Amino acid sequence: TPSTPVSSIDNGGNNVKGWSYARTIYIASTPDSQYKIIDLQGRTIATSTTKSSLEQIPFAKSGVFVVIINGKSYKLAL
Repeated sequence: TPSTPVSSIDNGGNNVKGWSYARTIYIASTPDSQYKIIDLQGRTIATSTTKSSLEQIPFAKSGVFVVIINGKSYKLAL
């Protein structure tokens, strides 16, 4: 379910969690956290700043993506 994180990282004391569900990437973090999403070929798919404590990023593509947020990275499958 979307409420169950499949990946999580500790961002300098601020807990950051990410998960995917139904072609959407969810990022739970503090607002104003910088993030970038890249594919496995190193191409940048999206880059932005979180606007709330739960960011929802819909994707038209499926595959494995790497989410980089505030200097930490983890991968999610869509």
